Amino acid sequence: MLDRIWEFVKDRRNVIGYSRTLKPRIKDGKILEGTRVFRVYVTKKLPREELDPRDMIPAAFVFDNGETIETDVVEIGRVEALVDKTGRFRPVKLGVSVGHWDITAGSLGMLYEDRNGFIVAGSNAHVLTPDPSKRPGEIREKRILQPGAYHGGKKEENVVGTYRWHKRIVPVGESTCWFSRIIVTFLNKIYSLLGRKTRFHLGTVETPNLIDFAVYEPSVFHTPVVADGSLTDEPFIGHLFAGSSRVGVICKAKHIVKEGYVPIIKWTEVKEGDRVKGCSFWCNYETRVIDASAVVRVSYGKFTALFHDVIFVQNDGTIKGGWSGSGFRRIPD
Repeated sequence: MLDRIWEFVKDRRNVIGYSRTLKPRIKDGKILEGTRVFRVYVTKKLPREELDPRDMIPAAFVFDNGETIETDVVEIGRVEALVDKTGRFRPVKLGVSVGHWDITAGSLGMLYEDRNGFIVAGSNAHVLTPDPSKRPGEIREKRILQPGAYHGGKKEENVVGTYRWHKRIVPVGESTCWFSRIIVTFLNKIYSLLGRKTRFHLGTVETPNLIDFAVYEPSVFHTPVVADGSLTDEPFIGHLFAGSSRVGVICKAKHIVKEGYVPIIKWTEVKEGDRVKGCSFWCNYETRVIDASAVVRVSYGKFTALFHDVIFVQNDGTIKGGWSGSGFRRIPD
């Protein structure tokens, strides 16, 4: 039913995501325990008088079986991929500035063991590639820097590894059905030959992504020690890859493991309210999970991508440029 509600509201003004399970209502910044609502995430919450009636979110949905589900519109700001941060480390430590030769910089989040037992270093696809919407075979430049180019690292002596692989991020509007694309192209060619002005187009397609993730093969020694020593053996939950002024967005370790890369530190899942902590270069931040399975559209500048089953954590402004790729851990209560 929640998916049906999402289909009904997803194209309304400022709507960018929702929670995959019913959640407590949030009022004046406080969670109202005992309530269960469908939470809709928006970039900005507007007064009713400023909204076209077609963009309003109904207060509740009533289904044919008599079930009623109330809604709660929660403002989280514009969610964007994060990039930035500094310093040269040898050996290379977790949390430091890294990046593909042709991007600015992000953070090194975790070391992984692949299916063959080799150790690789992991961060976001938008940190370790110039364009995460490209396929792995399209990545020609493969040098990885530490520190990243933004921090003065664009020198051959700062190359610390070679790009290996990334999970391609599929933009909103791109069809993954080759047969549909062929049919549309064929029909448009026929209409063109007949002198018709009508053109066929695929409907809006939102292919769900699960992770913003890539790995590189180290050419210098890497250690699983966090740069500022703020984290040791706390279980890993995933990589931060996007955020707004109110939330940070983390892709889950479990979806990375399914791709054949296992964190060398024990990994786990989280639930709402869990304390978590992340580390970027000389900066660490403890916060709490506010949604353990959200759906959200993320802007990458040149394109937007839809993500399913991601973690939202509270952001007081600490999470910003430079945190992309950083690893987050669950902190025992």
